[in-house]
Amino acid sequence: EVEVSISAEDVVRAVIKHYFYPIISDKLVVEVSDCDRNWHLGSDNVEAVVSQLDWPPDRELNREDLIRLLDMVRTGLKAPEAGWVELEYSPKRDVEEILSGRKETLAKRFDSGERLHFKIPVWVQKKGGRNGTRSYFRAVIEKDETVEQGKDYYVRGNLAIQDIDTVKSYNVRAFVHIKEDEPLAHLLRDTEEPSHSNWRTGSTRAKEKYINADQTVRFVKNAVRNILAAFAKEKKEEVRENAFIDVFFVENPEAPGPGETGTNPSSIPGRLPPVEPPETAASPFRIGKISGGFTVSASESSDLPGSVLVDLAYESRGNPLSRYSPYDFRLEESPIVVESENCVCEGTGNRLAVTDIREGFSVVVSGFDPNRDLYIRAEAAETGEKEDD
Repeated sequence: EVEVSISAEDVVRAVIKHYFYPIISDKLVVEVSDCDRNWHLGSDNVEAVVSQLDWPPDRELNREDLIRLLDMVRTGLKAPEAGWVELEYSPKRDVEEILSGRKETLAKRFDSGERLHFKIPVWVQKKGGRNGTRSYFRAVIEKDETVEQGKDYYVRGNLAIQDIDTVKSYNVRAFVHIKEDEPLAHLLRDTEEPSHSNWRTGSTRAKEKYINADQTVRFVKNAVRNILAAFAKEKKEEVRENAFIDVFFVENPEAPGPGETGTNPSSIPGRLPPVEPPETAASPFRIGKISGGFTVSASESSDLPGSVLVDLAYESRGNPLSRYSPYDFRLEESPIVVESENCVCEGTGNRLAVTDIREGFSVVVSGFDPNRDLYIRAEAAETGEKEDD
């Protein structure tokens, strides 16, 4: 029998990790004591306590990330209602519609480093009810080039939902909150497992109560990522002409000097003609890894793939795909969950086909063994573009 020792500091860390929002918003004060020390946690000192504690290595919630997260929450609580960008309602849950012509302006503000506050509407309707209700959730988003893999945090009411991770492909920090009295909060609660760590599609309880429950869950979980994808499309990179002229051009020492008449440079012995720099087409999709799974989404390319085929296996020596076993996982069976937006997905065995792809498409696949590395090979069927991870 293994004895597990839990210290007062362990309890303090767990309280901050799961209940930072009610502490910051002055709804919760916590006292933790042991024989050596008394810990007081409140809105006025939670950052100081975070700084004093040792934090085990964690991609999402180390000391620096918690301090930044708490600051985002504070600014959101202090921001006047006029400081929130209220987006449009879209019955199709389409990002282009909810941004409603403001994409360029908002993308520039985001790219300049401004912290953006969004109020995003979504329609919630119970089955058997004559009318639905327009509900809201809020998102705080900021660009951070120091973040190699984006970090997003979700809170329903006062409870942190720990296992949602959708923006790893972006240099960004984001915080999403649903007020506890919003109809949306009640719907999402019905999709949570006993651990309250994620919002899942396929919840029988939610489907029995609500119309379009799965679509609503996907919209909320993917909203930040889809907004970022729309911003990325808006950003245009400048291409410098003759950028490679120093690399691909060799000067002839006997060439005519200034003011002299010469022949076509390409016909002069000893002088190579200028070579056009090769064009490198951006991949029309991107692959991102999340805890226990991966994502497929639109890239910064202006082109959309006709379809994407994804082959999967757990990492192993040799060719991982040839060593795949149905006993490892099957995409069409639990615990694997496939969620999609603006596309159609069909998973069989270890192959996922993404078709009917529309602008802003995204796919989230989760439920894999988090203790094993996942090998991913993806190919845009009509372009031949491949990504291996």
